[in-house]
Amino acid sequence: MTRPLRYSQPRRNGVVGHNAALQQADVIRSKGLLVTSPAFTWTDLASVLSLDDLVIAGDSLLRRQDAPQRGGCFPMPDPLCQLSEVREMVARRTGIRGRSAAVAALDLLRAGVDSAPESRLRLLIHHAGLPGPEINQWITGSDGRAISCPDLQYRRLRIALEYEGEHHLLDPAQWHRDIERDERLRQLGWVVLRFTKQHLRPENRAGTAEKVRFALSARGWQPGWPA
Repeated sequence: MTRPLRYSQPRRNGVVGHNAALQQADVIRSKGLLVTSPAFTWTDLASVLSLDDLVIAGDSLLRRQDAPQRGGCFPMPDPLCQLSEVREMVARRTGIRGRSAAVAALDLLRAGVDSAPESRLRLLIHHAGLPGPEINQWITGSDGRAISCPDLQYRRLRIALEYEGEHHLLDPAQWHRDIERDERLRQLGWVVLRFTKQHLRPENRAGTAEKVRFALSARGWQPGWPA
């Protein structure tokens, strides 16, 4: 629980109390409760999360407006805030614990991500020293018709990366749409790489990175080159 500096520190059983230099914009109302804003809360998390988890939490604030509905009951529409708001908050909160982690995470945040697994896949690619892909950008045909919006892509090299959540396999209609989507891309000369949660497990990460590296190299990319 957090209170402004002018108040005493909260003291309740089961509650960790904090005081912070809160401005009016740092407090919002959600379902009748006063809570700190998304950007303020994210900077608080910098002292307790790993770098990757902090980036994933930050990406979650910046999801695209038409992202799939969040799980559970969450009343605020996407995006929860803008990247500029997060940057301004980090610049303002100079004395907080974990600020160096927040500064490091800022450069890895990306707007428009749909889900945590997509962020984990992108970070896996980053840690492997591979070039960063574009996120959720539409691919169009020669007639301007929208073909597909891959989770991640290397547009110049025509490589699309799709993370397949379990609902893709459990929903026959969704599975059919995925197959048709990938076939349309392949007809345009794209390579489509598909990933599941198994690819993100620690013991499989090296193989997953190599899968992406091989596809890049097969399309003419060389280490040190942008994609």
